[in-house]
Amino acid sequence: MNGSILLLLCLLLSTSRGEEEKDTLQTSRTSLTLKSQEMSCPEAADIMPCVCKHEEALSLECSGVADEAQLRQVFRAYFPTTAFYEFYMDGNKGVRVLEDGVFGSVSFQVLQVLNSALETVRDDALTPSLRTLTHINVADSPLAVFPFHRLQEFTLLGSMSLLNCDVHSLPPLSSASLKHLYLNANSISHLTPDVFSLLTAVQNIDLTENHLTDIETGKWSRCTHFRENLLR
Repeated sequence: MNGSILLLLCLLLSTSRGEEEKDTLQTSRTSLTLKSQEMSCPEAADIMPCVCKHEEALSLECSGVADEAQLRQVFRAYFPTTAFYEFYMDGNKGVRVLEDGVFGSVSFQVLQVLNSALETVRDDALTPSLRTLTHINVADSPLAVFPFHRLQEFTLLGSMSLLNCDVHSLPPLSSASLKHLYLNANSISHLTPDVFSLLTAVQNIDLTENHLTDIETGKWSRCTHFRENLLR
């Protein structure tokens, strides 16, 4: 079936995404700001072309790195503080893979990769941030490979957005913290009945602008924490 299909799957339509994410991001930023006076950036020359910003909280912008090797080299520098608020990369066309161990011992609360060439996030690329990440946002990038099977290990992750990427399929997802899942404009064509059943805290799931033409619905009736959603 090729057009829009409305399915009563027990999914909640995300109508207030912007305000919800703004509030939760501000709460996260405020908690880190309380400790920011004790934090400091690495030497600027040691992490070029990345730029460390110390305003309300520590953030690292790496839009200008040439490739995976240069990104890895940045994190071999001395970081006097390893707990950062945000990793940000926008418009980068050189990094196609976030490799295992790429961030060294540095952790982040927010990961944002926008308008990039990123195709793959390796299983251990985000390991230092398992207990700190609250938001993952990858948009307008050919991302197809992500460690979804480790989702439950991100114990504070509240929102994940993979928008206008190239995700083709999803394994069964498990998380006790994830509230907002946005997978708009990917290449997902099939969902199994149990794919969302272990997202015990989820409130919003948005799968608009995918290629869903055949969905098994056998187990959806067991979901009591979702409502309805429009899938296209």
